[in-house]
Amino acid sequence: MRKFNYAGCVMAVLVFSTLFAGTIYAQELPIQHEQPVRTDFSDEEIEKFIAVNQKVIAIQQENEQYMIQAIEKEDLDLESFNEILKGQQGEVTTYEASEDELASFNLAAQNIMIIQKDMQEKMEQAVVEEGMELEDFQALMLAYQQSPELQQKVDSQLIEN
Repeated sequence: MRKFNYAGCVMAVLVFSTLFAGTIYAQELPIQHEQPVRTDFSDEEIEKFIAVNQKVIAIQQENEQYMIQAIEKEDLDLESFNEILKGQQGEVTTYEASEDELASFNLAAQNIMIIQKDMQEKMEQAVVEEGMELEDFQALMLAYQQSPELQQKVDSQLIEN
Protein backbone atom coordinates (compact mmCIF):
# COMPACT_ATOMS: atom_id res chain seq x y z
CA MET A 1 0.00 0.00 0.00
CA ARG A 2 1.20 3.51 -0.75
CA LYS A 3 2.35 5.87 1.99
CA PHE A 4 0.29 8.95 2.81
CA ASN A 5 1.98 12.07 4.08
CA TYR A 6 -0.49 12.43 6.94
CA ALA A 7 1.50 14.86 9.08
CA GLY A 8 2.10 17.25 6.20
CA CYS A 9 -1.53 17.12 5.22
CA VAL A 10 -2.69 18.01 8.72
CA MET A 11 -0.21 20.85 9.11
CA ALA A 12 -0.41 22.53 5.74
CA VAL A 13 -3.55 21.77 3.81
CA LEU A 14 -5.88 22.02 6.70
CA VAL A 15 -4.06 24.66 8.67
CA PHE A 16 -5.62 22.69 11.42
CA SER A 17 -4.29 21.65 14.77
CA THR A 18 -6.27 18.74 16.07
CA LEU A 19 -6.32 17.91 19.71
CA PHE A 20 -4.23 14.84 19.01
CA ALA A 21 -2.21 15.60 15.93
CA GLY A 22 -0.34 12.38 16.46
CA THR A 23 0.47 9.42 18.55
CA ILE A 24 3.00 9.09 21.33
CA TYR A 25 5.32 7.57 18.77
CA ALA A 26 5.19 10.08 15.95
CA GLN A 27 3.90 13.59 16.28
CA GLU A 28 3.63 16.54 18.63
CA LEU A 29 0.59 18.05 20.28
CA PRO A 30 -0.02 21.77 19.90
CA ILE A 31 0.65 22.49 23.60
CA GLN A 32 2.64 25.36 25.03
CA HIS A 33 6.13 24.14 25.93
CA GLU A 34 6.94 27.02 28.31
CA GLN A 35 5.09 25.39 31.18
CA PRO A 36 6.87 22.94 33.45
CA VAL A 37 6.15 19.37 32.42
CA ARG A 38 4.54 17.15 35.00
CA THR A 39 6.11 13.69 35.10
CA ASP A 40 4.75 12.19 38.32
CA PHE A 41 1.99 10.15 36.76
CA SER A 42 0.67 7.10 38.56
CA ASP A 43 0.80 3.61 37.07
CA GLU A 44 -2.99 3.78 36.67
CA GLU A 45 -2.76 7.04 34.71
CA ILE A 46 -0.10 5.53 32.48
CA GLU A 47 -2.22 2.42 31.88
CA LYS A 48 -5.18 4.61 30.88
CA PHE A 49 -2.88 6.65 28.64
CA ILE A 50 -1.65 3.51 26.89
CA ALA A 51 -5.22 2.26 26.39
CA VAL A 52 -6.34 5.63 25.02
CA ASN A 53 -3.32 5.89 22.74
CA GLN A 54 -3.98 2.46 21.27
CA LYS A 55 -7.53 3.57 20.44
CA VAL A 56 -6.26 6.85 19.00
CA ILE A 57 -3.81 5.00 16.77
CA ALA A 58 -6.61 2.77 15.45
CA ILE A 59 -8.82 5.81 14.80
CA GLN A 60 -5.98 7.56 12.96
CA GLN A 61 -5.22 4.52 10.82
CA GLU A 62 -8.86 4.11 9.84
CA ASN A 63 -9.21 7.78 8.99
CA GLU A 64 -5.94 7.78 7.08
CA GLN A 65 -7.59 5.34 4.67
CA TYR A 66 -10.55 7.71 4.29
CA MET A 67 -8.17 10.59 3.54
CA ILE A 68 -6.42 8.51 0.90
CA GLN A 69 -9.79 7.68 -0.65
CA ALA A 70 -10.74 11.40 -0.62
CA ILE A 71 -7.59 12.19 -2.57
CA GLU A 72 -8.01 9.35 -5.04
CA LYS A 73 -11.71 10.20 -5.53
CA GLU A 74 -10.55 13.53 -6.96
CA ASP A 75 -8.36 11.72 -9.50
CA LEU A 76 -5.11 12.59 -7.76
CA ASP A 77 -2.48 10.13 -6.73
CA LEU A 78 -0.82 10.55 -3.35
CA GLU A 79 2.48 11.62 -4.81
CA SER A 80 0.87 14.45 -6.81
CA PHE A 81 -1.19 15.51 -3.81
CA ASN A 82 1.92 15.67 -1.63
CA GLU A 83 3.87 17.61 -4.26
CA ILE A 84 1.06 20.16 -4.57
CA LEU A 85 0.98 20.30 -0.78
CA LYS A 86 4.69 21.10 -0.69
CA GLY A 87 4.11 23.93 -3.11
CA GLN A 88 1.23 25.21 -0.98
CA GLN A 89 3.58 25.19 2.02
CA GLY A 90 6.08 27.29 0.12
CA GLU A 91 8.59 24.47 -0.18
CA VAL A 92 10.66 24.23 -3.31
CA THR A 93 9.25 21.64 -5.68
CA THR A 94 9.70 20.95 -9.36
CA TYR A 95 6.13 19.72 -9.67
CA GLU A 96 3.86 22.06 -11.63
CA ALA A 97 0.19 21.33 -11.05
CA SER A 98 -2.37 22.00 -13.73
CA GLU A 99 -5.52 24.03 -13.05
CA ASP A 100 -7.50 20.79 -12.92
CA GLU A 101 -5.08 19.26 -10.43
CA LEU A 102 -5.26 22.35 -8.21
CA ALA A 103 -9.07 22.19 -8.28
CA SER A 104 -8.92 18.49 -7.40
CA PHE A 105 -6.43 19.24 -4.65
CA ASN A 106 -8.76 21.84 -3.14
CA LEU A 107 -11.75 19.48 -3.23
CA ALA A 108 -9.72 16.69 -1.64
CA ALA A 109 -8.47 19.08 1.05
CA GLN A 110 -12.05 20.11 1.87
CA ASN A 111 -13.05 16.47 2.24
CA ILE A 112 -10.02 15.80 4.40
CA MET A 113 -11.05 18.66 6.70
CA ILE A 114 -14.39 16.92 7.26
CA ILE A 115 -12.64 13.63 7.96
CA GLN A 116 -10.26 15.40 10.37
CA LYS A 117 -13.15 16.96 12.32
CA ASP A 118 -14.83 13.57 12.68
CA MET A 119 -11.52 11.98 13.67
CA GLN A 120 -10.93 14.59 16.37
CA GLU A 121 -14.36 13.94 17.84
CA LYS A 122 -13.72 10.18 17.87
CA MET A 123 -10.35 10.65 19.56
CA GLU A 124 -11.84 12.91 22.22
CA GLN A 125 -14.55 10.32 22.82
CA ALA A 126 -11.92 7.58 23.17
CA VAL A 127 -10.16 9.60 25.88
CA VAL A 128 -13.37 10.11 27.82
CA GLU A 129 -14.45 6.47 27.43
CA GLU A 130 -11.20 5.36 29.08
CA GLY A 131 -11.93 7.60 32.06
CA MET A 132 -9.35 10.31 31.34
CA GLU A 133 -9.76 14.04 31.12
CA LEU A 134 -8.61 15.54 27.82
CA GLU A 135 -6.21 17.83 29.68
CA ASP A 136 -4.67 14.87 31.52
CA PHE A 137 -4.14 13.00 28.26
CA GLN A 138 -2.50 16.07 26.72
CA ALA A 139 -0.29 16.56 29.77
CA LEU A 140 0.82 12.93 29.68
CA MET A 141 1.42 13.13 25.93
CA LEU A 142 3.59 16.22 26.35
CA ALA A 143 5.48 14.66 29.25
CA TYR A 144 6.06 11.50 27.21
CA GLN A 145 7.50 13.56 24.38
CA GLN A 146 9.80 15.58 26.62
CA SER A 147 10.83 13.24 29.42
CA PRO A 148 13.10 10.28 28.63
CA GLU A 149 12.36 8.85 32.08
CA LEU A 150 8.61 8.89 31.49
CA GLN A 151 9.11 7.47 27.99
CA GLN A 152 10.99 4.56 29.52
CA LYS A 153 8.28 4.02 32.15
CA VAL A 154 5.46 4.11 29.56
CA ASP A 155 7.37 1.91 27.13
CA SER A 156 8.13 -0.68 29.81
CA GLN A 157 4.45 -0.81 30.84
CA LEU A 158 3.51 -1.14 27.18
CA ILE A 159 5.87 -4.09 26.79
CA GLU A 160 4.48 -5.74 29.93
CA ASN A 161 0.92 -5.55 28.58
